[in-house]
Amino acid sequence: PRGELHRKAILKEAEVLEIYHSGESDESLAQKYKVHQVTIYSIRKERSWKYLTNPKDIGNGQPIY
Repeated sequence: PRGELHRKAILKEAEVLEIYHSGESDESLAQKYKVHQVTIYSIRKERSWKYLTNPKDIGNGQPIY
């Protein structure tokens, strides 16, 4: 499983989208969601949760949801 269905997931999909579109600093968001700043950075740079933040960039170009 991936995303919030993964047993080690801390964030929910709605929170990931809020982070991705937020203008707040990585540090501020990390404190707010109780995750590391690298997690926030990875979401914003589409290194993690990419299926959610950029669904057309995976596989054959079709959204996955």
